[in-house]
Amino acid sequence: MKNIKYALSLNLPAGSATPKPPVSTILGSTNINITKFCDDFNEFTKNEKGNINVGVLVYDDLSYDILSEDKFIEYQENENNSALSFLYRNQNIIKQRVNLIIEYIEQILADYIVFNSKIEINLENINGNQNLTLNIYVPVRNFERHFNLVISEENDIEFYRYLTNTIIEKFADSETIGISRYYNIRPEFCGEYFNGIDISNLSGSCLKLKFGSSKDEFMKVVDDYNNKIDDYLNLINKKIK
Repeated sequence: MKNIKYALSLNLPAGSATPKPPVSTILGSTNINITKFCDDFNEFTKNEKGNINVGVLVYDDLSYDILSEDKFIEYQENENNSALSFLYRNQNIIKQRVNLIIEYIEQILADYIVFNSKIEINLENINGNQNLTLNIYVPVRNFERHFNLVISEENDIEFYRYLTNTIIEKFADSETIGISRYYNIRPEFCGEYFNGIDISNLSGSCLKLKFGSSKDEFMKVVDDYNNKIDDYLNLINKKIK
């Protein structure tokens, strides 16, 4: 009997998936043939329209099954399913999702005209489970993407810690992308509540990355992020002097 190694949820355009991000980012560490997966997915969804949710079960021999949303929900509801518990404790899932966000940040800011763009990370009830979601808006390009990150509430702090550390590692020394300290603004000052960071390119276009947490543990994560930003700026200032 084959063992399930990964259980993943994807939201992709029916009949037109390609072996590029986000597919390559989400499925990359599974080591399956991504081009073949896209062919199979496109055949599986050829009679559908728009973006659809599917589940993917990847086995230890690198074969896989593509499940309809209903079938995947049935799978998730089986509390004794070992692959589901594996999914929630598997650190590779967090790394994959963070890499996906980093790729979108780089792609959006590679376009110099991206005013009023934002990426929101929220905690939402999805099929009875509290999961992190990713919502991307680039109004000037009429571009939107929405993902269930399939990261449970119990793992959200670990996700934010890895995300903020990765942002510093990727962009603190960048010559083309700048990052701000974490901050929050109340609705009376900007029309809506915002807590997160600004990420900008050389043209001054700013992408707002909004975080969906206010837990005490989360505030420790962003305090650590701000301290690392301050330490880096102090180091730069010393070098200049």
